[in-house]
Amino acid sequence: MTMLDGERALSTVRDLIARSASAKLAVAFWGKGAVKRLGLDREGLNLTVICNLESGACNPAEIRSLLALGPSVKVFSDPQLHAKVYWTPDAAVVGSSNASTNGLAVETEGEAGWAEANVLVTDARTVADIEEWFKNRNDAALPVTEEAIRRIEEVWKLRRRSAPPGVRVPEDLIEAWKSVPEHPAWQAVRICIWTKDIDQTAMEVAETAARDGMVPEDWDAYQGWTARLRDGDWLIDLDLSGAKASSSGLFFTGEPKHEIGDLTFVRKVSRAQLPGWPPLTLSKTSAQMLTLAGQRLLDRFGDGEGAVVPLSEALRFLCANDQAVETATVDVDRFRATLLNTYDEASALGYRPTNFRTMVLRDAVDAARRLLDAPRQPPGLGRLAELGRLDLSVEDISLRPEWRSLFTDRQLETAARRLGRRP
Repeated sequence: MTMLDGERALSTVRDLIARSASAKLAVAFWGKGAVKRLGLDREGLNLTVICNLESGACNPAEIRSLLALGPSVKVFSDPQLHAKVYWTPDAAVVGSSNASTNGLAVETEGEAGWAEANVLVTDARTVADIEEWFKNRNDAALPVTEEAIRRIEEVWKLRRRSAPPGVRVPEDLIEAWKSVPEHPAWQAVRICIWTKDIDQTAMEVAETAARDGMVPEDWDAYQGWTARLRDGDWLIDLDLSGAKASSSGLFFTGEPKHEIGDLTFVRKVSRAQLPGWPPLTLSKTSAQMLTLAGQRLLDRFGDGEGAVVPLSEALRFLCANDQAVETATVDVDRFRATLLNTYDEASALGYRPTNFRTMVLRDAVDAARRLLDAPRQPPGLGRLAELGRLDLSVEDISLRPEWRSLFTDRQLETAARRLGRRP
């Protein structure tokens, strides 16, 4: 095996293809000029290409150039593909270089490239193994059509505008939304808020379906939302059934979705695979932000027992109503620790707020909000004033820059008024 940087990989792949009657390329991302730079436009070449068109990182014009090469060229798309494999019968190049910007072909002149690393493989057995791997990926891929290219063009334009070369794309779902809230991919993301589990009859149906092999055993189900959940939806689960709200993370309905009666079955996933984005997670802080806002979202969009809310609608509502989406960047665990530390300091001075520690341990943000929403000033504030330690009050803590986004303007105004300050 031989190590190759980006430039050597380009010349090596081009030479391999020039000497071969056939080539198989499983390369996720394609940029302007890749076809010509790799020498794919020569006559007599039998070529199979697998790209990741759904990623939004393939230049539509370049994919059309591949399709225009004629019947000896077949182009497929695999939404799971992230690999970069250039195979010929005698050798293969495997590594990090895409046929795209900063990979093997440049999208526009003057763009600084990434540091790429690739390996030239000439061992016959390994080359055969790579071909077998390619076959498996090809079996999972779908042919690229003009309709598919048109569908992805707007995603490509938005991606180019929002993530210029050299800028890292967010990996967290909420951070990604904040970076490009108008991106069409968010239409497939919904927040599912529920307050009651599925009933006993539905539970028996789900258990029977799993036992009979109709659905995998590890799938979950929502009840009564068959009209609200669509094929290919990515779902953020919010559980408001208990004393404390929680989130079970991300789920996928499948494409097509799987339903039995009034049950919609969903599969738990660690990442959402959305067009135009890398796999997106729901970070702990983002999950906490949505959990804290769950009741407000239910009150606004729900029927009292549950709600299915498009992500963009939910986040725009929270932004407009002072439940700042910046909460996603707040470390709620650190906020809890801050309140517990103030309790310990106050206790050392001889003042122990009744039930405060228990409330904070149960839900720190909710405890602070309840104190600020109370119609009367808590007596503990006067005691802290006597001690000369108003800095230990919830009112003072809520007004600090790092915690303000946890509270509404009304709550911050209350805190400032009680302390005799301007909000």
